[in-house]
Amino acid sequence: MRTIVALSLAVLLGASASESAPITVSAGDFVTFNLDLSGATPAPPYDRALLSLARTGLDIPGDVGEWLFWTELNGTGSVFALGDATLGALANFVELNDGVVSATLRMTSGAITVEPCLLGIPAEGRRASTGGECDRFLEPPPPPAPEPVTVTLLGVGIALALIRRGGRTRSS
Repeated sequence: MRTIVALSLAVLLGASASESAPITVSAGDFVTFNLDLSGATPAPPYDRALLSLARTGLDIPGDVGEWLFWTELNGTGSVFALGDATLGALANFVELNDGVVSATLRMTSGAITVEPCLLGIPAEGRRASTGGECDRFLEPPPPPAPEPVTVTLLGVGIALALIRRGGRTRSS
């Protein structure tokens, strides 16, 4: 049996690109995905978390496999959930809230392409993501604040316009 280990390293918010990439898992493959938000901003624990499996190339009933979801990295700790290869996401599991989990996928027939990611959702404020598909749930960054020079020039322009307008109304 061929063993493949894939690591999805945590991507801090503000990073320009995601470190995760889709991987095709075929019959006979056993893959472990580590999803770790421990260095993310905001930091865990979260009020809620979503684990997306972002799978493509699904052929039902030809693709058969099993997901196991672990409380620790590298497929260790306790199994807190399981599902077949067609599973799309996990949510509302307390075990996801600490931001450190792993998922293993064993395919017995067929092949699918997956890109698991973890999204941490705090009570308030920004969300944290391991990248990939989960980044679409992040809030867009706030618009940039204007530079002080821009604000000053805008103020001077408005003041000049008001002065010119005031001069025209007096001469009529």
